[in-house]
Parts: sequence; structure tokens; C-alpha cells
Amino acid sequence: MSAMTRPILILTAAALFLAGCETFPEREFAGADSGAEDAMGDAGDQGNDARDPDAAEVGDAPDAAPDDAGADDTDAERDPGDNDTGDVPQDDMGDVARDDADAGCEENECGGCDPITVTLGESCGTCGSGAWTCGRDGNAICGGDLGEDAYNTCGGCEPLDTELARGEVCDTCPLKVVRCVDDRSVACEIPETPSFARPIGDATYALGQSAETSFTYLFEVAHTEVTQTMWRAADFPLNVANTGCTDCPVEGITFAEAVAFANALSERARLQPCYMAGNAVYSLAHAQRDQPPRPEWREGVRCNGYRLPTEAEWAAAARFGARNQSTYGPLDEIAWYVGNSNQQSHPVACRTPNRLGLYDVIGNVREMTWDSFDVLPEGRVVDYIADGRVNGSVSRSSDFFGSSRQSSLFSRNQMDPTERSELVGVRLVRTVP
Repeated sequence: MSAMTRPILILTAAALFLAGCETFPEREFAGADSGAEDAMGDAGDQGNDARDPDAAEVGDAPDAAPDDAGADDTDAERDPGDNDTGDVPQDDMGDVARDDADAGCEENECGGCDPITVTLGESCGTCGSGAWTCGRDGNAICGGDLGEDAYNTCGGCEPLDTELARGEVCDTCPLKVVRCVDDRSVACEIPETPSFARPIGDATYALGQSAETSFTYLFEVAHTEVTQTMWRAADFPLNVANTGCTDCPVEGITFAEAVAFANALSERARLQPCYMAGNAVYSLAHAQRDQPPRPEWREGVRCNGYRLPTEAEWAAAARFGARNQSTYGPLDEIAWYVGNSNQQSHPVACRTPNRLGLYDVIGNVREMTWDSFDVLPEGRVVDYIADGRVNGSVSRSSDFFGSSRQSSLFSRNQMDPTERSELVGVRLVRTVP
């Protein structure tokens, strides 16, 4: 070969090598450029290797382990002691094992693997209100359990012989309410503490003939006036005119005694006493002083204990459903007044109640309120309370000695807080927490 021919052949071989390199994709790992340069530098000695595709791959990956060239070796050449997982990643082996275990378990009645130790369909839960059934996880669950709603009104599981709830009226004249004897039985008895109608306060009510009131809270009102039985049950002395009628309204009481009685009931029921005398709860001892201190109602309607109604609360409850009417029915059917009372008080709940379920709202005895006697506002008011104590207290409605004209839902009377009258009693209320 001549000297002129040798350079031409060398250049031709280099050109073929470069053309062959362009057929491979560019590698994105470090060292690719240096590998290409090495290949070109040794082109004269390794030209055949550069054209070998396998050799090119090895040259493009200089950092690969020497054994990589034998990556296609069969599993038979591997060490039997190796932790061979084939193509499954090591982290997924637990799931594979679990799937194999689940696939091989003996299914229970709900399709799961855990044994079911209850009988499907049998009752379970509070008072047996639920039944065992299959859950989504393949285990048994107690479905339909009513929880506390399964208990009867006395806290037991056995059905009672009445659909009335504890404290509801079960008889009248005199008033009787449902009392729990135990968690399986009830009795219909004359109550020793007031029972209450359903809460009100969520509407606008008539206050006077030209005024309306609304409330920012709910409250409940006693079905009847406080009776002599209730008064004596609280260990308060009686000073009544009608001594032969324990189911008649208590009367002959002062404003201070009524406040002390409400506190006594609150303490017995573990409720908050609403009235204070300085730092002490207002008590019968305060009320029996020659000069009783003025009770303080510091918490106002936020107090959840028994208390006297405000005049607005009394009007809203007494005129419930009657709006601007002076009565809620024929007078002889709803009230004891001079025309039918024989000029004495009568047992409570012997006349037709108003639409809220309150008895003797008109007649029998007048009813104390917390408010001082003042001119009622006009228009619409919210949470109205007259608390000035300038002109004595307000008693509302009429009494057994009142005329038919006086026997009205609009009747208001002024009373001295220290006076005792056989014509005046009290009906209690309570703010709903």
C-alpha cells in the first residue's frame, strides 16, 4: 500500500466510526462524553469493537459493574441461599404474603377470616335495640343500636304501661303527673314540685293591648300555681286562708317568701339558685326577718333554677294562642271567679287549660311576677323586664273574688312586696339551658 493510500483509508475508517456513533441515542448519565472521546482516540485499534452494538453499550456506561454483561444469566446460576424475590420488590413481599394468607383462609359467614362468635340476627346493644349483622370488613357488627334513646322515660328497658313521659299530666282536678316508681313502672300522683309545659320564647307574643314582646332565650312555665302540698314539701310554713285544701294554690305568702321558695326548690333539684342576699343565697331566714332584704337577681334569665316569671314571660304564656283576646274560652269553663267560686280558692287544674296547657291562668288566685309595677311599653320590645321596684310588684290576672269584667288576661294589680293576701299566689318558671 502506498504512502498516499494509507491516510485515505484511515480517514475513511474514522468517518465510518462517527457515522456509526450517530445511530445510538445520546446517554444522559455522567461520563458519556468522555466515553465517546476514548472510543475515537482508539479508533485505529478498536474499530471493529466500536461497530459492535454490545461493545458500544459497555463503552457508554463506564461505571457499570463488570458482571452487568451477564445480566441475562438464568436464575439457576444464582446462590440458592440468596433471598430471591424475582421481579417483586422487597417492600411488597408482606402484601403478597397477606394476599396468599387471605386467599387461603376459611371464610366466615360475613366473608371475612376472623371467627364470628355471635349469632347473626340476635338482638344486641342498649336494651336489645340492635341486631348482629355483617359489616363491610367481613366481621359482625351490632346494627341499629338506639343507644340512650332505647331507654324508657324512667331509665329502664321494659315498656311502661303509659305513653306519657315522666312529669307529664296524667290526671286533673287536682293535677296529677307521671312519677317513676322504678325503671319499670310509673304512678300517677299529685306532684310535690312543679311540672312544666313545653318551652316557649321562639315567637312574638302579646304583652299588653298595644305592645308585643319577643325573647332571645327559651323558658318553660309551670302547669299550675304552686300548691299547698308543694309548699309544705319544701318545709315552708303555711299561712293560708283555705286550710282544708292541700291541692289548692298556696296563698297568704309574701314576695320574699316566694323568692326563697324558688331558691329552695332549685337547691333540691341541684339547679342554680337565682336570688341572692349579699353573698348568701336568699333563704326563708332572710324572708322571715322583720325587714327582709331585697333579693338580687344577678344572673337574670341566664339562671337555670326555679324563679318568678317576668311580666313579659307571664303574658306570653298566659295569652299563648289568644293574642289580643281577653280570655281563651267561656269564663265558667276556664276560671274560678265570683260567679262560681263560692268566694274561696279551689284545687288546681279543675278548669280547662289554655293552649299551652296552663291551668287557672284566669281566676283562683292572682300570680306574682318579678317586675315592679310600671306603665307597659308600646310597640315591640325584646326581653322586657321592669326592675325598678319603685311602685311595688306586679301580680297578674284575677282571683276567685273577681268579677267577670276583672277576669281577664289583661288584668294587672299592684302589690306591696311585704303584704300577705289570700287572693295572691305564684306560678314558677325556668329558663331552658
